[in-house]
Amino acid sequence: MTCLYCGREIEEGKQFCECGHPVMANGYSPAAQPMYTPAPMKRSSPGVPKFVWVLLAVLIIAGGGYFLKHYMDSRNLRDESTWEEISESEYTVTLPKALKKADSKKYTPGYKVIGFYTSTEAAFEVDKMDLGADEKAAFKNQDRQQLLKQLISAMSIDGQKLEPKELGDGKVYVEYTRSEKDVIKKSDKLFVVDVMCMTEDAIYEAYAYCAEEDKDKYDSAMIKWVESFKVKE
Repeated sequence: MTCLYCGREIEEGKQFCECGHPVMANGYSPAAQPMYTPAPMKRSSPGVPKFVWVLLAVLIIAGGGYFLKHYMDSRNLRDESTWEEISESEYTVTLPKALKKADSKKYTPGYKVIGFYTSTEAAFEVDKMDLGADEKAAFKNQDRQQLLKQLISAMSIDGQKLEPKELGDGKVYVEYTRSEKDVIKKSDKLFVVDVMCMTEDAIYEAYAYCAEEDKDKYDSAMIKWVESFKVKE
């Protein structure tokens, strides 16, 4: 027999090798036999259902997209490199690409909406009032810009006295605040830059809107939008 520990030959009948390890009759030491140690059992926990993780991921992505859109709208409304000229049948205007053409729910007696562009942060609207024969005769040969200034000066909106200012091309504009629904998604409390111009046949009025709280952010950009507004005669 051979000792499995030291390799020495073991005489018949000996129970121990010279190295001190016990030896069985077949020469195999019980100490050398590997012992089986059962693997520890893993205790399963209930965990979170898979559909919850999927729903959470969708909400995170949707929320990220919403805030990204707000950020991009805000940036593009002020970045003139993202603005483009829009040419319609009766007017041209330069607006940010973030303002998308849409249908307006607004109704003003005597006026019809001929253009409406909106985003989550701001909007631009063009209205037209056709002049009757008597009005055309009364306004003929008069200074149209001065007529518009007199018209606006006689008006008040939500208790605010309007102070018209002159723009080029015979236009007059005024700034004020008012409450109105369905103009922009962000708020019903609006800051408005309102521009008016007159032709022989009609009065055109264009409005640039933003939330009242964003006035300082968009005021200068909105004035540029109304400055770019031109009626095709």
